[in-house]
Amino acid sequence: MAHGLPPLSWYDVLWPLYRALEKRLRMNELAEEVVLSRTGLVRLVDRVEAAGLLRREPLPEDGRGSYVAITNDGAATCPECGPSTGGTSSTTSSTGLEPIRGA
Repeated sequence: MAHGLPPLSWYDVLWPLYRALEKRLRMNELAEEVVLSRTGLVRLVDRVEAAGLLRREPLPEDGRGSYVAITNDGAATCPECGPSTGGTSSTTSSTGLEPIRGA
């Protein structure tokens, strides 16, 4: 991890989990939050889980499904990964990304 931060792609799963009310989502709910194939999402979750930043939890009501929950270590990386709080609403998009200047 460069400078102690995980790869940028990991935030595709960490940020929705960090924002979730219970800090967890069903895998199918997480799939709606990311722009990845189902296979790509499973592989990404595997890598982030192996690093200890999230964990899978069984669904008591459905033995086939699972929650994906952010861990304390995962949550600790997220205050820096969220949408920008600087700037004004006219210069910051809904994604929190600022427009490229001079483009």
